[in-house]
Amino acid sequence: MSVGRERQTEQDRVSDVDDAARESRRAKHECLAACAVIFLSVTLPLPDLSGHILHLPSICPFYYLTGLPCPGCGLTRAFVLIGHGDLRQSLALHPLGWLAYTAFLTVFIDGAPMLIGLRDRALLPRSARSRILWFCLLATLAAGLLRLAEYVMGWRHNF
Repeated sequence: MSVGRERQTEQDRVSDVDDAARESRRAKHECLAACAVIFLSVTLPLPDLSGHILHLPSICPFYYLTGLPCPGCGLTRAFVLIGHGDLRQSLALHPLGWLAYTAFLTVFIDGAPMLIGLRDRALLPRSARSRILWFCLLATLAAGLLRLAEYVMGWRHNF
């Protein structure tokens, strides 16, 4: 085997190791983000009668710019309700909040063993995790846009 070919093979091996390490770091970061969302959904108090959590105002820039509810309107409250076990009320706030919450749970469950050192990589490949998250994001936005259209047409009066 020629020296040039050996060097190229060694470079390929080093590149593969770097790619695997980068993928593992990315999966850990995704898992930590999902963990934070799930932790907050369980620890934040339930929304009060006005729909606010901890009496905090909405921080939605879309709402402040347009005066209209955004496509994700109600997701935070829906996540908190799911975190407290109230799926029925959660569905009333956002019909696909459960789907987005499930995506976060999937990413967390897949990555948690890496965080505690039980394995060195995620079971789901990056492409599968990305597809799950993108599908949930697009489905949630589509449902939100339909709800927004209902609101603008006057068919729906609250969010």
